[in-house]
Amino acid sequence: MKTALLSLFVATNVLAQTVVPWRAQTLSIPSAQAGDPALTSSLIIGSDTAQQGLYLFNLNGSSVGNLPVGIVNSVDVRGSLVVATSPAGGILLYRTVPGAGLTPETPSNIVASTPGQIALGTLADGGLLMSFNAGNLLRQYALSRDGGALVATALTDRQLPGVPSGLAFDDATERLYAAIPTEGVVIVEPDGGIVTAIPFNGGLLGGTLGGIDLFRVSNDLFIFTTAPAEGTVFVSALTSNGYASAGALKFRAPDAGTFVQLPQHLAVADALTGYPDGALLVHDGVMANYKLVSLADIVTHLSADGGVGRDGGSVIGRDAGSGAASGGGGAISPGPSAKPDDLGCSTGALVTLPALLLLWWIRRPRS
Repeated sequence: MKTALLSLFVATNVLAQTVVPWRAQTLSIPSAQAGDPALTSSLIIGSDTAQQGLYLFNLNGSSVGNLPVGIVNSVDVRGSLVVATSPAGGILLYRTVPGAGLTPETPSNIVASTPGQIALGTLADGGLLMSFNAGNLLRQYALSRDGGALVATALTDRQLPGVPSGLAFDDATERLYAAIPTEGVVIVEPDGGIVTAIPFNGGLLGGTLGGIDLFRVSNDLFIFTTAPAEGTVFVSALTSNGYASAGALKFRAPDAGTFVQLPQHLAVADALTGYPDGALLVHDGVMANYKLVSLADIVTHLSADGGVGRDGGSVIGRDAGSGAASGGGGAISPGPSAKPDDLGCSTGALVTLPALLLLWWIRRPRS
């Protein structure tokens, strides 16, 4: 199927950006300072970096309510657990309750001074890993259940090579991805080693770097990052051949009206209500709200544009990690069970292969 669909991507306009309409948008955050959001299967969770805490919206954009917990910098979700960072309250933990919004759930032993970005991940043993930063210090806690109570166990702190503007966790490899504006996309390995996976000046991230989130397709990982000043979301992919551009996206109103501007934050999730193939939630810095975009729509527009890349075929090889911080260096593989490319593609074709893989995922047979 992959070979048959490859013809969709033979015409590559190396400088163009693909425009995709959003399907829904939320109300504006009243303070006009919308922060890092998260997606559950049926809710949009927005944060207010100026005053009013967390805002809940339905996936059609309508308001559900507000949790007035003060300034919130970042929020993330795994399963029914929601975590958020608050300069005043430290780490805030909630459970999603169908029909009732969020219920507080806060262990008392989490040490957090001025936390910034936060990410949750699921480990191989079924437990959760919570990662957040205070400046360039990375703190991590293993989360588990004991008789129904949530227990947090502190792990070793790490020094990042800069202050992250976003964090995201890949469950399959147990790697934490950090977007660091001065460095690029940095990986924290399970053993604590740190490497720069996609350097900021490597051509795949645009001219500015904001938030980050991940979407896995089998053995291949798609990395979504925002370029706020360019009003663009860049998609890179880690395949068996290294990192490559899978697209540069701009988002517009369904009636071909205004574009998303200054997108600092985003979130990506699979299998949402009404979005069986997943959706991208992108922050609009001018409107101070969030736009919801179907991943199926993104793939459709990418294929119509010929699998648009940005750099005309540049691929950052698997051994391109710079080892910018301690413990780094060495090859970066896509993850377990990685398979070599069997299509015999040249470097020029590889820039469109990631989009092909995503297209295959969206159009995969359903059981």
